[in-house]
Amino acid sequence: MMLNIQRKGKKLLIKETELHAYMDTKLQEITRLASSVTLSLIMITILAILTIFKAGDIFLYALILLPLVGRMYVSDMIAKWLRKKFQELIGI
Repeated sequence: MMLNIQRKGKKLLIKETELHAYMDTKLQEITRLASSVTLSLIMITILAILTIFKAGDIFLYALILLPLVGRMYVSDMIAKWLRKKFQELIGI
């Protein structure tokens, strides 16, 4: 997404609706990144624990479902937290 930015002296002029749409898009990208990193760390931790206790293969196969199910919940939690932190900037 490209912003239509105009320079007026030392000031930059940006349409408010474009800026809000741009910030909302960037907030969603940060949310997806943070949820992916969080789920990756959880997966690695669980994999290490299952390996230490020599768990069966069925538990390792169940790890495939964890990111698919957990992505919704983790992503929603991170999105709510980020929106609360940046609500003044976003203008919600």
